[in-house]
Amino acid sequence: MTEEQLEKSIETGESLVIDCDAQPRMFDNFLLGKHDKLGKIVFDQNKIGLYITEKQKNGSYIIGEDLIGKEIPQGKFLNANYLDWLWLGQNRKHIPDDWFGKDVFFLGTIFRARSKYRECGGRYVYTRHARYLRCSHKTLRTGLFPLKDQFGEIDYMAILK
Repeated sequence: MTEEQLEKSIETGESLVIDCDAQPRMFDNFLLGKHDKLGKIVFDQNKIGLYITEKQKNGSYIIGEDLIGKEIPQGKFLNANYLDWLWLGQNRKHIPDDWFGKDVFFLGTIFRARSKYRECGGRYVYTRHARYLRCSHKTLRTGLFPLKDQFGEIDYMAILK
Protein backbone atom coordinates (compact mmCIF):
# COMPACT_ATOMS: atom_id res chain seq x y z
CA MET A 1 0.00 0.00 0.00
CA THR A 2 1.33 3.40 -0.89
CA GLU A 3 1.50 6.24 1.61
CA GLU A 4 -1.20 8.03 -0.38
CA GLN A 5 -3.53 5.00 -0.14
CA LEU A 6 -2.90 4.76 3.60
CA GLU A 7 -3.69 8.45 4.12
CA LYS A 8 -6.89 8.12 2.07
CA SER A 9 -8.00 5.08 4.09
CA ILE A 10 -7.41 7.00 7.33
CA GLU A 11 -9.36 10.02 6.03
CA THR A 12 -12.33 7.93 4.92
CA GLY A 13 -12.28 5.67 7.96
CA GLU A 14 -11.85 2.64 5.71
CA SER A 15 -9.62 -0.04 7.22
CA LEU A 16 -7.45 -1.82 4.70
CA VAL A 17 -6.06 -4.23 7.31
CA ILE A 18 -7.50 -7.74 7.32
CA ASP A 19 -6.98 -9.85 10.44
CA CYS A 20 -6.45 -13.31 8.97
CA ASP A 21 -5.50 -14.70 12.40
CA ALA A 22 -8.85 -14.02 14.10
CA GLN A 23 -11.47 -16.72 14.67
CA PRO A 24 -13.55 -16.95 11.47
CA ARG A 25 -17.30 -16.39 11.41
CA MET A 26 -18.97 -19.70 12.18
CA PHE A 27 -22.05 -21.37 10.71
CA ASP A 28 -24.75 -23.26 12.60
CA ASN A 29 -24.17 -27.02 12.62
CA PHE A 30 -20.51 -26.66 11.57
CA LEU A 31 -17.24 -26.92 13.44
CA LEU A 32 -13.95 -25.34 12.47
CA GLY A 33 -11.90 -28.00 10.72
CA LYS A 34 -8.86 -25.95 9.68
CA HIS A 35 -7.97 -22.28 9.72
CA ASP A 36 -4.62 -21.19 8.25
CA LYS A 37 -3.49 -18.08 10.08
CA LEU A 38 -1.94 -15.62 7.67
CA GLY A 39 -1.34 -12.68 10.01
CA LYS A 40 -2.64 -9.17 9.56
CA ILE A 41 -2.65 -8.40 5.86
CA VAL A 42 -2.78 -4.91 4.43
CA PHE A 43 -5.02 -5.07 1.38
CA ASP A 44 -3.03 -4.86 -1.84
CA GLN A 45 -4.71 -6.08 -5.01
CA ASN A 46 -1.30 -7.00 -6.44
CA LYS A 47 -0.74 -9.53 -3.64
CA ILE A 48 -3.87 -11.59 -4.21
CA GLY A 49 -4.58 -13.87 -7.11
CA LEU A 50 -6.41 -16.91 -8.37
CA TYR A 51 -5.19 -20.49 -8.61
CA ILE A 52 -6.55 -23.24 -10.82
CA THR A 53 -5.05 -26.69 -11.37
CA GLU A 54 -3.76 -27.94 -14.70
CA LYS A 55 -6.55 -30.54 -14.79
CA GLN A 56 -9.16 -27.80 -14.46
CA LYS A 57 -7.47 -25.73 -17.18
CA ASN A 58 -7.72 -28.74 -19.49
CA GLY A 59 -11.47 -29.12 -18.89
CA SER A 60 -11.32 -31.88 -16.26
CA TYR A 61 -12.72 -31.78 -12.77
CA ILE A 62 -10.97 -32.23 -9.45
CA ILE A 63 -12.48 -33.04 -6.06
CA GLY A 64 -12.23 -30.11 -3.66
CA GLU A 65 -10.98 -32.32 -0.80
CA ASP A 66 -7.89 -33.17 -2.88
CA LEU A 67 -6.74 -29.55 -2.52
CA ILE A 68 -6.79 -29.52 1.28
CA GLY A 69 -3.28 -29.37 2.68
CA LYS A 70 -1.81 -29.05 -0.81
CA GLU A 71 1.06 -26.62 -1.15
CA ILE A 72 1.04 -24.51 -4.27
CA PRO A 73 4.08 -22.64 -5.58
CA GLN A 74 2.05 -19.53 -6.43
CA GLY A 75 1.21 -18.72 -2.79
CA LYS A 76 -1.09 -19.69 0.09
CA PHE A 77 -4.84 -20.18 0.07
CA LEU A 78 -6.63 -17.16 1.53
CA ASN A 79 -8.89 -17.87 4.50
CA ALA A 80 -12.52 -17.01 5.27
CA ASN A 81 -11.57 -13.82 7.14
CA TYR A 82 -10.33 -12.35 3.88
CA LEU A 83 -13.66 -13.16 2.22
CA ASP A 84 -15.57 -11.65 5.14
CA TRP A 85 -13.54 -8.43 4.81
CA LEU A 86 -14.23 -8.28 1.05
CA TRP A 87 -17.90 -8.96 1.72
CA LEU A 88 -18.35 -5.82 3.86
CA GLY A 89 -20.37 -3.31 1.85
CA GLN A 90 -17.67 -0.64 1.60
CA ASN A 91 -15.02 -3.22 0.68
CA ARG A 92 -16.85 -4.94 -2.20
CA LYS A 93 -15.31 -2.43 -4.58
CA HIS A 94 -11.99 -4.20 -3.90
CA ILE A 95 -13.17 -7.49 -5.42
CA PRO A 96 -10.93 -7.81 -8.49
CA ASP A 97 -12.59 -7.53 -11.89
CA ASP A 98 -10.97 -10.76 -13.06
CA TRP A 99 -12.96 -12.68 -10.41
CA PHE A 100 -16.24 -11.97 -12.17
CA GLY A 101 -17.58 -14.98 -14.03
CA LYS A 102 -15.93 -17.39 -11.58
CA ASP A 103 -16.62 -19.10 -8.28
CA VAL A 104 -13.76 -18.14 -5.96
CA PHE A 105 -12.98 -20.40 -2.99
CA PHE A 106 -11.17 -19.49 0.21
CA LEU A 107 -9.64 -22.83 1.21
CA GLY A 108 -7.48 -21.47 4.03
CA THR A 109 -10.52 -22.13 6.25
CA ILE A 110 -12.38 -25.44 6.20
CA PHE A 111 -15.56 -26.21 8.14
CA ARG A 112 -16.78 -29.67 9.15
CA ALA A 113 -20.42 -30.61 9.58
CA ARG A 114 -21.53 -31.68 13.06
CA SER A 115 -23.40 -34.59 11.46
CA LYS A 116 -22.13 -38.15 11.68
CA TYR A 117 -20.79 -37.85 8.12
CA ARG A 118 -18.47 -34.95 9.03
CA GLU A 119 -18.57 -33.54 5.52
CA CYS A 120 -16.29 -30.58 5.05
CA GLY A 121 -16.97 -27.34 3.27
CA GLY A 122 -15.12 -24.24 2.15
CA ARG A 123 -16.33 -20.67 1.83
CA TYR A 124 -16.70 -19.15 -1.60
CA VAL A 125 -18.02 -16.14 -3.44
CA TYR A 126 -20.23 -16.64 -6.50
CA THR A 127 -19.72 -13.87 -9.06
CA ARG A 128 -20.99 -15.31 -12.32
CA HIS A 129 -24.13 -13.20 -12.78
CA ALA A 130 -22.60 -10.00 -11.41
CA ARG A 131 -20.11 -9.88 -14.27
CA TYR A 132 -22.72 -10.07 -16.98
CA LEU A 133 -25.06 -7.59 -15.34
CA ARG A 134 -22.17 -5.14 -14.76
CA CYS A 135 -23.82 -4.26 -11.49
CA SER A 136 -22.31 -2.76 -8.37
CA HIS A 137 -21.64 -6.14 -6.75
CA LYS A 138 -25.24 -6.45 -5.54
CA THR A 139 -25.82 -9.89 -7.05
CA LEU A 140 -22.79 -11.46 -5.43
CA ARG A 141 -23.46 -14.40 -3.16
CA THR A 142 -21.32 -16.15 -0.63
CA GLY A 143 -21.81 -19.56 0.91
CA LEU A 144 -20.39 -22.86 2.03
CA PHE A 145 -19.54 -25.41 -0.66
CA PRO A 146 -19.12 -29.16 -0.01
CA LEU A 147 -15.53 -30.12 -0.75
CA LYS A 148 -16.53 -33.64 -1.81
CA ASP A 149 -18.01 -32.04 -4.91
CA GLN A 150 -16.22 -31.39 -8.18
CA PHE A 151 -14.35 -28.21 -8.99
CA GLY A 152 -14.41 -27.35 -12.68
CA GLU A 153 -12.97 -24.78 -15.05
CA ILE A 154 -14.78 -21.81 -13.45
CA ASP A 155 -13.84 -22.78 -9.87
CA TYR A 156 -10.76 -20.91 -8.68
CA MET A 157 -8.99 -20.67 -5.34
CA ALA A 158 -8.09 -17.27 -3.90
CA ILE A 159 -4.43 -17.05 -2.95
CA LEU A 160 -2.03 -14.70 -1.22
CA LYS A 161 1.02 -14.37 -3.46
